[in-house]
Amino acid sequence: MDAIKNIKKAFLNLKNKNRFFVSEADFQHSFAMELEKIFNGTATILLEFPIEQNGRIIYTDIMLVYKQYLYPIELKYKTKIIPSEQLYGFTGLPIKKILKNHNAVDINGYNFWKDINRIEQLVENNQVVSGVCIMITNDKFYWTGNWKNNSKGYPFRTVQGKYLYGNLKWQHNDLNHIPKWIKQHPGFEIKNDYEFLWCNFCDTGDKNGLFKSLFIEIPQKTDSKHVK
Repeated sequence: MDAIKNIKKAFLNLKNKNRFFVSEADFQHSFAMELEKIFNGTATILLEFPIEQNGRIIYTDIMLVYKQYLYPIELKYKTKIIPSEQLYGFTGLPIKKILKNHNAVDINGYNFWKDINRIEQLVENNQVVSGVCIMITNDKFYWTGNWKNNSKGYPFRTVQGKYLYGNLKWQHNDLNHIPKWIKQHPGFEIKNDYEFLWCNFCDTGDKNGLFKSLFIEIPQKTDSKHVK
């Protein structure tokens, strides 16, 4: 049984339910349950798993332990309000009251790439075999955003396409006046090339009702690759 292949299978099963989540915690819990079904007792699924990196403890959204090997899974769920009066599930609430406008696409893009960077480091240090980063969003700017090439957050965009390995940092030229938020989000290195392919996840049929997903596999150390 290939661990990453079955992680992807579990995610496809989640997608086939054709529902959005009320929160990232809902996404995390629902995905963990699908993983339990797919691995059927052959793997251990742990949430908010602590692991040491660069002298500090970080917490992985989901850690899959299969045949004594670790496979971290990082999740991002970024939403926009859906202006629908339709009641959602057992909440008794209209959809328009459930989701929030998360905005801050540049910071959220940074955090997604940072998840990739963290897992690459864990792979490089032989702490894990490989891993996965997943984003689900109904904010189309993440997959089609019209970024200006000179905008500060351009290096951390997540639009569909191929991305080459290298150093990622904010495009800020005035070194004498660096905003606090940039200092709090320092640049980092990406060791592999990646291709971002956004796929439909679910659709409520309303404005902002289309959710898309991005599934990125961080390769094993021996499979480090560059996209051609």
